[in-house]
Amino acid sequence: DVISQNMQDVFVRKRIHEIKAKGRHEGFREVNLELMCLSSLVKWAKGKGYCSEFLEKTQKLPYKRPLPDPLSKEEMKAFLDALEPFYYALFLCLYHAGMRKTEAFTLLWENIFFDAGIIKVTGKGNKERLIPMTQTLKRALSTLPRASHLVFPSPKTNDTLVDIRRPIERAKEKAGITRNIHPHQLRHSFATHLLEEGNDIRFIQNLLGHEDISTTQIYTKVAMP
Repeated sequence: DVISQNMQDVFVRKRIHEIKAKGRHEGFREVNLELMCLSSLVKWAKGKGYCSEFLEKTQKLPYKRPLPDPLSKEEMKAFLDALEPFYYALFLCLYHAGMRKTEAFTLLWENIFFDAGIIKVTGKGNKERLIPMTQTLKRALSTLPRASHLVFPSPKTNDTLVDIRRPIERAKEKAGITRNIHPHQLRHSFATHLLEEGNDIRFIQNLLGHEDISTTQIYTKVAMP
């Protein structure tokens, strides 16, 4: 009927043990998110009359958000130049428009306005934002075939893309890059390089679709003056 503090403590200890057993140290954030979800579930259950009390407030585990690890402009150019045209346009959406991976994967042709030079993006919480296209991105998108309502359908299924690790690894090998590269890193690089070029933090916040300015300000800690 009620989830006690003791039960919460047992859950936290169990999860920490599982995380350490895998040799990981970043899992405290996962546990905090799990506790937050559990708290929301109990709150919903109380509202429905399924339990009598709210979940007692939990003490969050210490977690320090790691700093972004952007690519240098030289690495970025080498990586992009090594991509096939389809993936070149896809990754330009991340680096030239600051999109999240899922935003690019679900991008529709109807939301690209070539004449106006803007892209309408639906982000977290179904919030829409308008992003200006660079000429490079505009050219790359204009050369893609329109075989689907999706701009970047899966080459195999013509449905939404799921995994892009192989094209990343192919481009890394061709460009001679040995460091790890993941899609969100291009978004990090987009924000960092804009800051380095002297762009306003609020402008970058709007492009990224961050609700809180503090989320964008983390890039000031990695951008070179």
